[in-house]
Amino acid sequence: MLPTLRIEKIDQGEYHGRILDGRELLGEVWQATIADVIGEAARHYQPAPKAFNVYYGPVSVGTTLREVMLYDAETLAQRLVRLEGSVG
Repeated sequence: MLPTLRIEKIDQGEYHGRILDGRELLGEVWQATIADVIGEAARHYQPAPKAFNVYYGPVSVGTTLREVMLYDAETLAQRLVRLEGSVG
């Protein structure tokens, strides 16, 4: 099973990411930006999975390879924000 990264905005410049396996909390990340949460989760979660299911609020960019999370976190963050703005 692939872990899920669920990101939520706590306040301006404060984002919380929960790494989940189903309902089981595997880890947490606190960062200043969505991109930083994505990169931090990809860098430090162990054992390193090949991919995560990535959500921001009610929207998802789907199953995302860990390599993409490491090297293109900013693009993923922008897509999540645009999606959230479209449905939120």
